[in-house]
Amino acid sequence: MVAVFPSSERGNSTRVAILQAAEHVFAEQGFDRARLEDVASEVGIRRASIVYYFRDKRELYHTVLADMFADYAVALESALFGPGDVVERMEAAVVGWVDFVAARPTFARVLLRELADAGGDGLPAMLEHRSEVQKIVERFETENSGDPLLSRIDVEPAHMVASVAGATLFLFVAMPALMPSGDFDPLEPAQVEAHRNEVLRTARRLMGTGVTVRTRPARAERPAKPRRSK
Repeated sequence: MVAVFPSSERGNSTRVAILQAAEHVFAEQGFDRARLEDVASEVGIRRASIVYYFRDKRELYHTVLADMFADYAVALESALFGPGDVVERMEAAVVGWVDFVAARPTFARVLLRELADAGGDGLPAMLEHRSEVQKIVERFETENSGDPLLSRIDVEPAHMVASVAGATLFLFVAMPALMPSGDFDPLEPAQVEAHRNEVLRTARRLMGTGVTVRTRPARAERPAKPRRSK
């Protein structure tokens, strides 16, 4: 029996399906190569139906970016303003970044393609959607500016971001392509946990801290896939 949805509920579910499909298409093809026909095909609707919800490809793209950054802002705020001292919360933000990208690898692909393609208009479109993330970081810095633990940290923010965020983006996006045999899956729980620990060590070294924090265990306790015999 086919479920019958009220028009508003059906419309909302279609819009969500379009956004999910668009995120995947933009992640795989980038803004310039992606077509609304590709998105429609993944959803199982006509191209004209997308225009009912989104004026054009650019509006759809910006909505995808806004959705991804809004979700990351929630995760970042939870880490930076959660329990623990200032260093523990900064380390929780590092762990949260790894976990967010591992759970949503399309975010990493869209982000790298966005930086490479500049959104098709010369400037990264994501600049219009990072404001909430930036506000959270600035609020954290303001509220903890007098904390002696924070004052002892002397690291260039750009180096910190490049070493932490860059390593995660490279692992989840580039490494599978560099190891095409299929023997390496960065999304394996054991691999995510290993990367989480490595990034934490890097962050602690850069910050000059030796604080030990309780990090989340791997999302699932599963043995790694057996390597394929040659």
